[in-house]
Amino acid sequence: MRAYRTGWRALVLVLAVGAGLVGVGDVGWLATVGTSVAFACLGALFGFSWIEEPGHRPRVMAECAVWFGVAGLLIVGLPPVVGAWSLPVLLVIGVSCPPLLQLGLDQWRKAHPVVATDHPVELSDRDLVRRWRQTTEELSDRSVPPATALRLVEERSSLLDELERRDPAKFADWLARSGWREPQER
Repeated sequence: MRAYRTGWRALVLVLAVGAGLVGVGDVGWLATVGTSVAFACLGALFGFSWIEEPGHRPRVMAECAVWFGVAGLLIVGLPPVVGAWSLPVLLVIGVSCPPLLQLGLDQWRKAHPVVATDHPVELSDRDLVRRWRQTTEELSDRSVPPATALRLVEERSSLLDELERRDPAKFADWLARSGWREPQER
């Protein structure tokens, strides 16, 4: 998702710069900059009212201001170039934004969980990792009964064994990145 997020941002920023240049040529620099700044102010206000925790507000406000300002450039500059297709283009840009796609993906994963299995050999690599993450979430719930928690721990043990069996080098690297070390010999 990180590569997609970077690509999406780069593409939208290039489109916004192009749209801003077209907007300056079509309606003038004052109207283009004014619209973008007005949208940025609206974005900052949105970010301020959206986040309740004061420590996160400045970052969210700045990010919202930037993306609302970009939207202002697109709204001014797209119609002279693509005409009636401006609204569909803006909708595609909005629907394809990484946070919205991540939210949809998370909802889909919750609606289609990987079922618990005693035979992780039968799972695909992707489902094996998904099941590992699901068991992590399930164990983090403090209301899980002890018997269920024990079953989840046993399942996680077999998932780890299968992950290691499929790709020992990748597994060792994953453990090293997570901070795990071999016990020191005495």
